[in-house]
Amino acid sequence: MEVQIVEEKVLKQLLYIFSLYLGILFLNIGGFFTSFYAVNLFYIIVPISVLLSLFVGRYSWYIPSSSVYKLFWGFIFVYLIVSLASFFLVSIDENYPLIYNLRTFGYSIINVYIFYRLSILYRKYGKFELLLVLLGRISFLAMLLTALFPLFKIVPIDYIKASDSLMTLAHSYNIRLTGFYLNPNLTGYVANISLVFAMSLIIYKQRINLFAVSLFLVSIYISIRSFSKTAIIVTLILTMLFFLFLLLKKSFWLSSLYFQRRFLVFSALSLGLFLLFKSASWYQSLDEGQKQRIDQVFSIVYEAEINEKTTTHRSAIWDVGLNKIRNSPIIGNGFGSFDYFPEKGQGIHNMYLKIFGETGILIGLYYLFLHVLIFFTVFSEAKSHLKFLGLGLVMATMIFNFSNHNAFQTPIISMVYGLLLSFSNHHDKY
Repeated sequence: MEVQIVEEKVLKQLLYIFSLYLGILFLNIGGFFTSFYAVNLFYIIVPISVLLSLFVGRYSWYIPSSSVYKLFWGFIFVYLIVSLASFFLVSIDENYPLIYNLRTFGYSIINVYIFYRLSILYRKYGKFELLLVLLGRISFLAMLLTALFPLFKIVPIDYIKASDSLMTLAHSYNIRLTGFYLNPNLTGYVANISLVFAMSLIIYKQRINLFAVSLFLVSIYISIRSFSKTAIIVTLILTMLFFLFLLLKKSFWLSSLYFQRRFLVFSALSLGLFLLFKSASWYQSLDEGQKQRIDQVFSIVYEAEINEKTTTHRSAIWDVGLNKIRNSPIIGNGFGSFDYFPEKGQGIHNMYLKIFGETGILIGLYYLFLHVLIFFTVFSEAKSHLKFLGLGLVMATMIFNFSNHNAFQTPIISMVYGLLLSFSNHHDKY
């Protein structure tokens, strides 16, 4: 029995508050207010996130947590216990900033709670689409600024300081390659989830939504222009999934309600074919580094080639990680041990291998099992636009985690996990 009724004005107040919070998250991913490598806003946003977790918990405490959500926190608990134990037993390093990384981990995980409770609250009262529109608008602002800042030569605050002190040669090269002031892979990921928001809004709205269409176009532009191989591949898969999702719906062909969306879809397909025809001249305008990234994408897509060339030497780093997993398969190598390999000069760049490597095979299997559960809870969603939203976010995140090892240190990814876990609530009957 519910002991508290949330009025519509409270939901609107939550939207206003989270507009500011989401703005900070999205615009701080790679450096509009500050740099990705010198996160000065960290000291502001952490207490804000703690206060928001208490605030959103106040209005949703009476809604029971789902079993999948409880399993998620069970994973977090055993991951920390086992990885910290193996850190002190196997790979203790006095120079490793353990406290700092645990603090970053904790702040990021708080976001899972915030967005899970926020999502189930809006879903319970049939207002989740308000949250979806908010996510779309904030991500559109982030994508627009990403595209326009380099065009108008606007340098983000603290970018030069970060470049001088902490920017590696590899990241400097990537930024010259893309033209953006952001981490290319993270930029591509945010473009991918922005594309999912846009597509979900297009599926939901009966009439042509110019805002959603604009977000759709700018997200594709940013994902390609990031020259992140993972982001480009995810964009291709999302686009095919989106058109198949609509074209296979009987109502799409027969219902008058879909007339404008039919016009939009076939216009988009025509535009896509035109751009494909023009892609040869665009390709010739790229420099050698950019051409190499596009060639690698084609090798992965058409030839299924996964090697040192197509993964930019990350497959060689994965081999190092696999050897470390074999050396300590039960309790792993310890918290943070896969973040940086001295012999390679970088980390594992694979979230799945990171979990297996830091905590052993059993916790690694737990992590994989958790993603399988999330996928099936999303797949059973009844509403078409929410099903696409969930499937798109699951796919973008699971693929991105093959080339990223910071899923639990990046608040944007934690936000996505919170949204995805909310899908599991309608499975449990209380």
